[in-house]
Amino acid sequence: HATSAFVIGPDATVAGYLLRPSDAEAVVADLTRWWSGESSGVALEDAWVRTPTPGARVTAGYGTLRNDSDRTVRLLAATSDAATDIQIHETFTRDGLTGMRPADVVVEPGDSVVFEPGGLHLMISGVAPDATEIPLQLSLSDTSPLRTHVPVRNR
Repeated sequence: HATSAFVIGPDATVAGYLLRPSDAEAVVADLTRWWSGESSGVALEDAWVRTPTPGARVTAGYGTLRNDSDRTVRLLAATSDAATDIQIHETFTRDGLTGMRPADVVVEPGDSVVFEPGGLHLMISGVAPDATEIPLQLSLSDTSPLRTHVPVRNR
């Protein structure tokens, strides 16, 4: 027989489980990673946020999202207490005009996705012009949230 369990994490998120006795070890490992903020083989490397231009309300975030796990991971959202909004965008050019559009980021096992100027990036609104670092949380499918602190710099 199975038992239902709901756990509230340190970031006030809720995880629900339908437990069978054979699942206990995997669930405990998953909850331990979730509670500690570990990302189960997914890492954000060389991340940085561009210093906001004086008077500008938006800036961008860059880095490399690496997936060393054995499963495909999708970036669902990005949030920060130091920003009013974060959107996942990609830059594109069509008919000689450059624009931005929402992007769907999927990282296959063993692969990386690069966020860089002129390409995939996090569009970040509301960062203080004198910020030197922002906390960043990436919500990922099939894994715990990835929490990190990202430096703010000119490049």
